[in-house]
This record gives sequence, structure tokens and C-alpha cells, in this order.
Amino acid sequence: MQEAITCAGRYQAGRFPARNARAWEHPALRSPKCPVSCQQLREPRPHANLPSVKLAVHILLLAGAVVLPPQLRAAPFDHSHTNFSKVLSRIVKDDLVDYPALKTDHMALDRYLDQLAQVPEPVFKKFSEKQKIAFLINLYNASTLQLIVRHYPIKSTKDIGSWLTGPFDQKAVQFMGRSLSLGDVEHHVLRRNHDEPRFHFAIVSAAIGFPPLRKEAYQEEKLDEQLDDQIRRFLRQPSKNRVDLPGRMLHLSRIFKWYEKDLSRKAGSLTQFVANYLDTDIAKQIRGGGFEIAYTDFDWSLNDLSSASVPRP
Repeated sequence: MQEAITCAGRYQAGRFPARNARAWEHPALRSPKCPVSCQQLREPRPHANLPSVKLAVHILLLAGAVVLPPQLRAAPFDHSHTNFSKVLSRIVKDDLVDYPALKTDHMALDRYLDQLAQVPEPVFKKFSEKQKIAFLINLYNASTLQLIVRHYPIKSTKDIGSWLTGPFDQKAVQFMGRSLSLGDVEHHVLRRNHDEPRFHFAIVSAAIGFPPLRKEAYQEEKLDEQLDDQIRRFLRQPSKNRVDLPGRMLHLSRIFKWYEKDLSRKAGSLTQFVANYLDTDIAKQIRGGGFEIAYTDFDWSLNDLSSASVPRP
């Protein structure tokens, strides 16, 4: 028995050839009942030069940028989000969504979300600020579409889940190895980490009351233009937003009420934020002050193209 203990001690000290780089950590070699004999430790094994081969492979992989052919290298992330734009251009019509068509063929949407889910945290952190915001808006919108399709047909997003876990509490989003809810993406990722209040008009939670879904994905190069255009389009929808100049009244969507603090932080006030996206003459009058705000009713009906002709309560 003492011989076995001595062997283990000498083995750890490197006096015998190792079976593998971490063999000495095996519990048997640290136990007084060690069954390993000196002869066993000295015995050569098949492929004894394998560690050298592995080392050579590792060296080649470290030099992959030079040695590996282009087709074997990891492709950079596609910040144009072309695959999502293709989905949107097919299903968004007249500011509504063709959910039956998407439910029939949702593979492209699933593949796009798989692509986003595979972006590891170290890679995401290296994205520019606009790349991150565009990524997260697209992640939110694509995940919302996928969530709706999984439960379709429904009349409202409120039909998903229960009073304890509604649609925005479902762990339906895969992001950097984590399962998040739509609420997590909006409040704990976008709002907490990015000082960009315009995103509130870009994420679309599949209800008529929200701004319309665009027929294109958000992109780094076009992000400012897309966000500004999204707000202007929303303000031109009279069922949600309108200006009563004679009555000195702004009738605004409840989205402006929900996120008034975010929207006012940069503009100074909610009315000033709204004025930035209206025609020059109207904006001038609003900036002059004296306008009150009233909030319009919010329509939670699904933004479903197939039910657009059905009267809404």
C-alpha cells in the first residue's frame, strides 16, 4: 500500500509519465487505497503523442485568421437585419399584420430569432450604441410576432397568459443565454441601459393602439431617421393623436402618458417633445405654451389584418 501512495506522490510531482494532463487529480491517486502501481503508471498507452497533436491543433486554431479558409471562419453579425426585413415586408400590410400568413410560414422568423439568440454577451457588448438599440428593438418586435403566432387565433394580446402572468411576463425571449420576457427587454434592458426614449414608438406590442409595425427592420445606419419617422407617422393617426388648435388641446395616445418622464427628460416637457415632430406652424404655436393634454382611449385589439373589417367595440 505504501508503494501505491509513493507512486501517487511521485506521479503528482511529475516523476512518472502522465496518462493525461489532469490525471493526478483523480480521487484514486489522492487516496490511501490508491490501486495504481508504478508499473501501470510507466506503461505506455496508445496514441501517446496525442497531447502534442492537440497542441499543434490549438496553435493552428489560434492562427485561424491566417490558416483557416474563409468558409470556416465565424461570420460577423448582420447588422442590416435583412432576414427580418424580408419577413416584415411579406406580412405587414396597411399598418397591420397578416398573422394567418405568418402562422402558415413562420420558419424564417424562427431562424432570425435563433440568429439573435446565438449572439454571446461579449460580442453584444462590442456593438455600437445604435447597433445595440436596433438589435433590441428588432428582438422585441420579432419575439412579439412569434408569441402571437404561437397563440393565434386571438383577438387581443391580453388573451395570452393569465392575470398573474400576462403576455409581457412570458419568458418568450432568448437573449445572451437568458430567457427574458418582453417586459424585461423593454424595462430592464432598453430603458435601463440606453438613453433613447424614441424606442417607445418603435417596439410594437401587437395592439391597434401602438404605433404601426414597419415593413423593414431597424438598422444602425438608418436608426435616427427610422425613429423620427415612426413618431411622425404615429402622430398623424387621428384616432390616437390630434391637435385642437382653437381649443388649445393636445389629444395624445396613452403611450405619451405612460412614458412621460422618459420623453420629457431630453425635450424639457411632453408638449415640447411632441412639437418636435409636428409641422412647423403647429409646433410654433405649441411651443408658445398654453396647451392642455387629454389622453385618448387605447385600443388593445390585435393589429390583425384579417380582422380589420370587423367592427371593434
